[in-house]
Amino acid sequence: MEVIFSNLPWAFLLLARVAAVVGASPLIGSRNVPMRLKAGLVGILTLLLLPAVSLPQSQPQLELLPYLLLLGREMGVGLLLGFCVTAAFAIFQLIGQFIDMPIGFGMVNVLDPTSQSQMPIVGQFQYLLAMGIFLLINGHHGIILALGRSLELIPLGGIGLSSELLGWSVGVFAQMFALGFQLSLPVVGTLFLTDLALAIIARTVPQMNVFVVGYPAKILIGLGVLALSLPLYGGVLVDLFGPQGWLMGEISTLLGLLGR
Repeated sequence: MEVIFSNLPWAFLLLARVAAVVGASPLIGSRNVPMRLKAGLVGILTLLLLPAVSLPQSQPQLELLPYLLLLGREMGVGLLLGFCVTAAFAIFQLIGQFIDMPIGFGMVNVLDPTSQSQMPIVGQFQYLLAMGIFLLINGHHGIILALGRSLELIPLGGIGLSSELLGWSVGVFAQMFALGFQLSLPVVGTLFLTDLALAIIARTVPQMNVFVVGYPAKILIGLGVLALSLPLYGGVLVDLFGPQGWLMGEISTLLGLLGR
């Protein structure tokens, strides 16, 4: 506690960065997580990280406006780290969007309690599956390690804004859509072939009501292909969330840009 009281201005800056990471993370930053739990986690992480941080010899500017600007910069670092995690999980929501329309679930959505927004059924399933495997492979440990590494590369009060930051964020969005489409391609491609087969049947057997037969058939085929592809998701999620995966690679790139 003596370390905290003797470096109280730096402690608040660290608290701002940690709180932003926790608040922006889809794991514990959701609305259905009690605020006391979030505050306790932020406080514990701040207490653990402060003694390990190499603080500058001089104290930060304690005037109100300059200090608020420093707090805002630290929150910006934390929000960008949380954005990386959110982008990784948003890939699986995109998978649901790509699959739900051709499978016939486009008009049926469920309320996601974490974001208080409508989410497709398959997207919610994929999202919960990704979150479970993320915790099983200790991906949350990687986020904490990335937070600690950010304090090494970007000292408190020493953030630098790179002109390449906007290009990096656009690239992350592009990769999100590309990965979401690639992972949904087995189901989407199969449903496209199913639509093609139904169109041929409708032309050759006009007496058959393709609309009555097509919807149940597409749901059955789509869910069947989705079930068959689920064993492959383990390796894909490790590639995304693992220590050498896509998420950690993007976080490293972000820290490199902010630490310049």
